[in-house]
Amino acid sequence: KDKMKQFKTVSIYEFAEKHNLKTKLSDLGLPDKDEINEVISLMKSYNKSEAEICVWFQTTNSWLGGEKPINYIKYTEGDYLVYAAKQYVLPIMHG
Repeated sequence: KDKMKQFKTVSIYEFAEKHNLKTKLSDLGLPDKDEINEVISLMKSYNKSEAEICVWFQTTNSWLGGEKPINYIKYTEGDYLVYAAKQYVLPIMHG
């Protein structure tokens, strides 16, 4: 049996709906901080959709110690937030 057949590709909107996530930046209530604007601009420059950016802010992130970026920005400076966003969009470099 082909193990890959068990996986189904879902759209970002299906994923968001299944996990009760918002898909519009205006619905997230993000504070107006330079770091957040930098993250959004960076992601848009890599052709990430508004829904993809929203889902990124609402899901756990290993670069932030397992925190969700939307929670992380509430109690810390944004340097790590920008770094985590760069890790998300930049291609993986193998040495």
